[in-house]
Amino acid sequence: MDTDEALKTAIARSEDYVKKHPNAPVIFLLEQNRRFPDLSWRILWGDSIATSDYSVFVDATSGAILAKEKG
Repeated sequence: MDTDEALKTAIARSEDYVKKHPNAPVIFLLEQNRRFPDLSWRILWGDSIATSDYSVFVDATSGAILAKEKG
C-alpha cells in the first residue's frame, strides 16, 4: 500500500476531523514497532509528531485501520 492509498483509508475513517481541519499539513511515517510489529503507515495531521493532535495507523500490507489517536 502506498501513501496515496493509506491517506484515502485514513481520511475515510476520519471525516469529522478532516472537515474541521481541512488545511492541516499531513505527515507520513512508515513504522515498525512493538505495538504494530508489521509495517504500518502513521498518517498524522500537524506540523510535527510533537504538535500533532490526531493520527491514524494503517497496516501497510492489508490497508486495515489499526488505531486512531487524538492528542
